[in-house]
Amino acid sequence: QLILFQNFPNPFNPTTTVEYFLPKQSMVNISIYDIVGVKVREIYNGFNEDGYHQILWDGTSDSGIDLPSGVYFLHFRHDNIILSKKMVKIK
Repeated sequence: QLILFQNFPNPFNPTTTVEYFLPKQSMVNISIYDIVGVKVREIYNGFNEDGYHQILWDGTSDSGIDLPSGVYFLHFRHDNIILSKKMVKIK
């Protein structure tokens, strides 16, 4: 069963860890969106083996800018499934 765990710590500053479990090998896309739905960062896009994985997000945008405090949404895509988690960045 596919599992996307809540990021930790949450709230976070300056980094947070995203953990997930894949029941089978597949392509995965993990992106971060701001409160108005603008994609600010793609933290992973590629093939993963089945099993447990974790990835670190440093609170920056795709262009390397340190993002402000606020609510962000993690979008996790695996096959035809999209999962989402709410994250809070504080400074």
